[in-house]
Amino acid sequence: MVFSCKSNLGEEKIREARFDEVRIGGELKERIHRNFDRMEGSKYLPENLFLTPEESGWWPGDTEGRTILAIVLDAQATGREPKTLDAIFARYPTRLNEDGYFGHIPPDSLVDEQQLSGNGWVLRALCEYYLWKKDRQTLDYLNRMIDNLALRTQGFHDKYPIDPAERSRSLSGEAIGTRIEGTLNGWILSTDIGCDFVFLDGLVHAYEITGREDVRPVIDEIIALYKRIDVEEIKAQIHSTLTGARALLRYYQITGDESLLQTVKERYDAYIKRATTENYENFNWFGRPEWTEACAVLDSYMVAIQLWKFTGNPAYLADAQKIYYNGVCFEQRTNGGFGSSNCCGALNQKSITVFIYEGHWCCSMRGGEGLSCAAQYAAFIQQNRVFLTNLVSGEYALQLSNGRAQFTIDTDYPFANEAKVTFNDDTKNMAFSFFRPVWMTDVRVLLNGKEVATTEENGFILVSGSRKKGDRLDIRFNQQASALDAENPNAMQGVHKYMYGPLALGVIGGNIETLPKNAVIEKTGRQSFMVGDQPMTTVYHLMAPEVNNRYKIQLLF
Repeated sequence: MVFSCKSNLGEEKIREARFDEVRIGGELKERIHRNFDRMEGSKYLPENLFLTPEESGWWPGDTEGRTILAIVLDAQATGREPKTLDAIFARYPTRLNEDGYFGHIPPDSLVDEQQLSGNGWVLRALCEYYLWKKDRQTLDYLNRMIDNLALRTQGFHDKYPIDPAERSRSLSGEAIGTRIEGTLNGWILSTDIGCDFVFLDGLVHAYEITGREDVRPVIDEIIALYKRIDVEEIKAQIHSTLTGARALLRYYQITGDESLLQTVKERYDAYIKRATTENYENFNWFGRPEWTEACAVLDSYMVAIQLWKFTGNPAYLADAQKIYYNGVCFEQRTNGGFGSSNCCGALNQKSITVFIYEGHWCCSMRGGEGLSCAAQYAAFIQQNRVFLTNLVSGEYALQLSNGRAQFTIDTDYPFANEAKVTFNDDTKNMAFSFFRPVWMTDVRVLLNGKEVATTEENGFILVSGSRKKGDRLDIRFNQQASALDAENPNAMQGVHKYMYGPLALGVIGGNIETLPKNAVIEKTGRQSFMVGDQPMTTVYHLMAPEVNNRYKIQLLF
């Protein structure tokens, strides 16, 4: 079943690069490979992966689904053959219940929120594996889960408890959500309020793959719940909220229903303005700035990029770069996994510290999708136009409407103020464009050493024309350095931070009361700066081993 959609960027649909069109280099390549290494480590080996409900903390299918999804996407993004995937799928059917999904079969009068959420990741994993391998057995698994799990939940989502007074016991959640004793409206609920929306993400993807119309009433029921729930009042989990937003965007692409896009814009705006830290991570719950969660940070990055895709608003791409460099990249650990931080800016916290070194039960696997998406999201294609949403080193072979654009990008952005684009074959009548965020100034483009005319459209610098094999574009610019007031109105007041381009700057181990807001920011090395007479470095790091449970970097002054 094939669907098409139209984007606000034009009459023809815009799409992200396929995995076979991009082979990313530079530090993003290192990050994806390191995450892939982690996913093939002992914890995630076939003999250790499949857990009983008790072993999983009553999240059946969660570990299995997230892990398979990460391996499938890491493998495609790197071009590496996965070592364990065949063995995992050999065990897979033996670990399902008799109805074909993970966990116990509940009585007809109950649904288990965490069971739905965990199996939502299984649906996502099976969908991505099918898209990659076109394995017919995978479709059988998907259809059986729809028949025996998804369809039986129809009618329950309308009764999902959304009254904050009824969910008071949910506010005791820890870093891993727990089932709440007893039931309410036929639900076995979780302290991760709203994790039903993770199930929605898997269900929409399964609908996209199978085209089964009988699943749409369930999808529509959960979306209606998503639209009416007050996520801030009920203190919904951010990760579940943003995963739900990604589900709505996928459904928008299928249906064209503009109300879905509007809902996501509103939820994303609420998140950015009221539930983000000053280094662009997340509060784990709305209104509860207790710690961050890499799962949600990765979700917010993906939602920002997708909102640009469907709206053309370049502000979303600026958000995405700040989230990626200061949130996603800070939370990736030296072993390739992902962890969590304190909520810098909230509760009078001026510094970023490591809260949990690694969320091996959730965040490390989610890194596989987030980093793989970062590889795909480096380039988008619309007819004969290329959109580079970020300057990322790598080999690109993008299929345009009038041929293939093959080029290599060599850059150290955002640490360096240039990028070199070398064309590896002749390309006719290509509209080549790259995103110019507000902090990128004095942009010049040279073709084979001679400056060429450019135009700017919706935040992108456009260079049109045919290219010959061996042609080179040199992109040169400066980056704006600035001091910014704390951005979250729920954060500390009267403090500021320093930025260089999209990079947040801080003092390692700092305990500085204040620094002048008008201090001159001088770049002294790749990741070293002087703010007045104070040495600083970037919040960004490349999986540095010193970023551990004793690490501290002061961001606010």
